[in-house]
Amino acid sequence: MVAERRAADQHYEAHRVFTLAFKLMLIIGAITGLGLFIFAPQICEFEMEPDAVYAMRATAPALILCPMMSCLRGFFQGRKTMAPTAVSQVIEQFFRVGLGLFLAGLLFKIDAPHAAAGASFGASAGALFGLLAVIFVYVKQKPSIESEFLDRTPIKKNGELLKEILIIAIPITLGAGIMPILNWIDT
Repeated sequence: MVAERRAADQHYEAHRVFTLAFKLMLIIGAITGLGLFIFAPQICEFEMEPDAVYAMRATAPALILCPMMSCLRGFFQGRKTMAPTAVSQVIEQFFRVGLGLFLAGLLFKIDAPHAAAGASFGASAGALFGLLAVIFVYVKQKPSIESEFLDRTPIKKNGELLKEILIIAIPITLGAGIMPILNWIDT
């Protein structure tokens, strides 16, 4: 949607799409992340894996951070700028793997569930550092981005933009969720 509006020289509208999507992802991420953290014991009990509570809770922050990071990456991709996404992905993977392995090794001295939590926390740490990297690029480029806004008159209302976002996002999300859902059912 960002690329579509930029192609039509609607730079301000492209930024509005990004900011609305970012807010939406922040809300959805916060709900799912907090839900996973709060209901981890019940989910693990249902899965018959009570020792996985620590690991599940260690992953919960990633559910808050990853959607925001994805919005920022998508914004830059819509601007045909892949470098911020690439840098963010490298930083994310470095911390995901590095910190995950380090914490797993360190916490294995306690027990396996804590080691699994340490490894799982790598995803949250990676998401945090990847998000910080892409935020840094955004803040640095924000004056340049805003200089492209020749007209700051909204073309569509927020509700219309939100509807467009959801029409695109829901099928993609459902499609991406099919395999994990089937794997979960198999479990």
